[in-house]
This record gives sequence, structure tokens and C-alpha cells, in this order.
Amino acid sequence: MANPVMSVAGAYSPFQFITVSRTFVLKDRVVMVDTNYLIQLNQRDIMSMLFDAEYEKAIESPQKKQMAKMFRDALGGRISMCFSNFIMREFIGRAPKRSDLLDVYTRYISVVAPRESLESCFFDLAAAVNAVVIETGAEGDVKDTYSYLLAAMAGVRYFVTEDNDVRRLYDYLITVRRNGYEAKNHDIRKIQKVFAILSKIPESEFPVSNIVGALYSGELPTPISVMDLKNQLPDVFTKTETMLRIFMSLSEIDRMRKDIEQMPAAFDETVCEAAKTRMKSVAECVGINTTNAELEAFRVALVEKDAAWDEDPQDAKLADHISGEMELLQDFLYGEEEYEYRSLEEQYNSEEATKSFKVKCEECGEESILDAEYDGVVETVERGEGAELTHVWSITNNCYKCDNELNVEYTRWEYPTNWINYAELEVMGCKVVGELPEDVDQQHSN
Repeated sequence: MANPVMSVAGAYSPFQFITVSRTFVLKDRVVMVDTNYLIQLNQRDIMSMLFDAEYEKAIESPQKKQMAKMFRDALGGRISMCFSNFIMREFIGRAPKRSDLLDVYTRYISVVAPRESLESCFFDLAAAVNAVVIETGAEGDVKDTYSYLLAAMAGVRYFVTEDNDVRRLYDYLITVRRNGYEAKNHDIRKIQKVFAILSKIPESEFPVSNIVGALYSGELPTPISVMDLKNQLPDVFTKTETMLRIFMSLSEIDRMRKDIEQMPAAFDETVCEAAKTRMKSVAECVGINTTNAELEAFRVALVEKDAAWDEDPQDAKLADHISGEMELLQDFLYGEEEYEYRSLEEQYNSEEATKSFKVKCEECGEESILDAEYDGVVETVERGEGAELTHVWSITNNCYKCDNELNVEYTRWEYPTNWINYAELEVMGCKVVGELPEDVDQQHSN
């Protein structure tokens, strides 16, 4: 699926459809808390968690102790806590009506909500997503899926819950994504059909195909259990981020090796081997095979099996060293080329302002040429080695023979700078019958 915050007619932001009450301070540590934990708290718990730094020491319940730690971490700026508006309403109903408490919520807890009158649309969409998931034999809860949808659109990193429904939804989405473009497109079409039955809102006002795309591309909110995190949430995130940095640097080095006939003399293979050995050791502890490991699966295992592996004092230094070797190879590759443009965006605007695709209408079989226009950089996401940029070419047109709507969207992800690490082609209402862009496999088109 192409970028989830994109319409085929042009770029738009997910924040056209949702609001977030305050900016997330720590993007990799944004935590949404599910009602399953919050309803275990009484008014005294909430008061004490927020205002008594010693309170968690006296708590016997492991869940309450960890919740107290999370509130303390949010107040201390070590995580960014987030609720959906649905969760917040349940939470406020249990909280003491004090102005200082409400001030704390406003200042320290972000609230994600649909814009204007779209809440019913998101509940209908949650029900449609559940209907597709239930076909596989899994169960689903509409309010949990609703909150998870908002979390995905807002870029929430972790979804703290003990609800198996959220975990099953997450596992299902990961599985579909691994099955490729056809599986994702098939799911989206089914969700569109169910949504159309439940809601009378037209696609132009609530573009389901693009909104639900947030669940099929990019990073999903990772379901984690409070109990799996023991009582050291920021510490777990810190050591996980360090190990993921090693993982991503090694992955990038492996990709670049394919384009380098002879490695530069300055490249230190011993650093690379040390990083591989360390990553393999940790991966074995959490039950991951590094041969075919995916970043998201590794992240989940690192967090949830935190007790199975220990942070090495040299991990941070090793992460810096392997990142340095990665940058050396990037400079080696890019240094061999003379760039006429300051950025890929500038180059694409000049040289690739349009891309032509020969397509066949799925309704009548008529062939035509669609010229997709370059929409520019439609999303920027800060990652470990700088910003990941999403470049998109898109076109929406109608078949001149039967008037069926034809959509083509071609996406390139730039990360790190000047490096295209992935490309994808999405079509709807037609099939590509002409030549594909060289960086897109046949499997990515209908």
C-alpha cells in the first residue's frame, strides 16, 4: 500500500481528519494507554500517581505500580503519554474534578480525536476493519480498534494494553503486510465495502482507502503489556533504541555492499563483525532469527522480552561506530557521483515531473496512458539516521470508454538522504500492462 496519508489526486495530511491536543515531544516514546489498565485505578490512585512521587513504592498491585511509573515518566518528560478521546472520556469520569488535575492532562497528556463530526465515521471504520479480521477466526473490539486507528494515524509508537483483541489485530495486519500488495489491496477493498454498508459518508469526505492505509504501511503502534515492561519503561526504550540503531545500520550496509565492487580501504570490517555478533546474540535471547529478521518484529521482541537480554555498556559506542561505517559507505557511493541538484525532490521536479503508465481498465478492458504528476515530498519522518522522505507521483482519471475511475500512485521512500530504500506502485480500477519503473517489482502492481 502506498503512503497512508496520500490521496491519489494529491497529498493530504492525516491531520485533516484527526486532531492531537499537543505535540509529541519524544516521537519514539509516544505511549497510548488502553482503558483496560485505566479502569483498574480509583480516584485516590490517580491523584497519588500524579502528585506523590513516593506513591508507587507503596503499591502492591504490579499493574498499578507500572501505571504510576508511566504517569511519573510522562510528568518527567521521559515519555509522551497519549489517550484517544474515547479513552480520555472514560478516564476523566473516574478522575477527581480538580482544576490542577485537568491542567496536568492538558499540559502532559496528548489527546487524539477525530475532527469535527467524524467520530461516527471512525467507529464505522473500526467496525469494518473488525469485520475483515473476524473472517480469519479472530475476535475484535470496536472501541479498541477505534483507538488503535487513531493511534496509527497520529504516529503513536506504543499501545499499552493487556487486551488480546488489540494484539490479534496487530498480528493480523503484520501478516497481511508480509503477504504483499495483493493481500493489502484485497483487504482495503473489503473494508471499503463494509464501511459503505455501515456509513453513508461519501469517499470524497472520508477517503477510507487512504485512511485505512495507515494500517498497511509505515510503522504500526506496537502493542505492549505494562507487565512485560517491569517498572523501567524509559530504560527499556533506551536500550531498545540503541539495538535497533545497530540493526538498521547493518541492514543499510548490507544493501550498499551490493552496489560496491570493492570496499573502501577505510571501511573497518571488524566493527561490522562486532555489530553482527552483538545483534545476533541479543536476537537469540529474544527468539529472533537475524537472517530474515524484520525491524518491526525485532522491535516487539526487544521490548516485550526485555528481561531476556541485558544491555552491554559498550552498546551505545558500538552503535556509534557502526553508524560511522555506514556513513563512510554512503559518502563513498555518493562521492562517486556528481549531483546537479541539491536534493532528490529538486531532481524529480526537474527530470521526472510526470511518469507515464500504460494501463488496462478492469471494467471494460480498454487500454490507455495515464500521466502521473509528481506531488513532491508528502511526508517527512525523523529516523535514526536523519529524515525519511516520501516522494509520490499520482493520477486519477476516468476510462474514456466506460467512465470507470482509474487510479495510479507510485511512491519512493528516500532514507537516508539521496538513497531510495524502497519503492511501490499502487493501482486501483485498472492493471498496469506497460513497463514498470525499474525499482518496482511486478508483484507491487495489480
